[in-house]
Amino acid sequence: MAGQAGINCLLKVGDTATAATTFAVLEGQQSTSFDGSTAVADTTAKDNAGWSTSLATTRSGTVSVSGILYTTRAAFNKLQTAWAAGTSHDCQIVFDSAGAGFKGAFTVTSLQITAETQDVTKYSLTLAPVAALTALP
Repeated sequence: MAGQAGINCLLKVGDTATAATTFAVLEGQQSTSFDGSTAVADTTAKDNAGWSTSLATTRSGTVSVSGILYTTRAAFNKLQTAWAAGTSHDCQIVFDSAGAGFKGAFTVTSLQITAETQDVTKYSLTLAPVAALTALP
């Protein structure tokens, strides 16, 4: 089985904050990642023959993306506006060229812009879903 090119893992930003119908790639992406996790409750009892048992309780996820800040930055501006207002915005995290991934409303939990004198201006964003995510095909 062939590996997936990292260039296909992308954060896409909805045309509207909610019920977005189209999504545009966040400009200038260089690194994009999704970290999903599940919290578990320990259900181990004394009669489990020495084996621990658990129950999955809640799932969460974090999207981290960084890149170069362009002068034309429509998608970035939507996320920056949502961060400033403390609101969520519809986004997709796409993992591969087939379009697999997740979509839903995300809150920007971290926004960083770095501008070194002898370098391009760079951004770093962290987003967290505000509700259950929907799987993309």
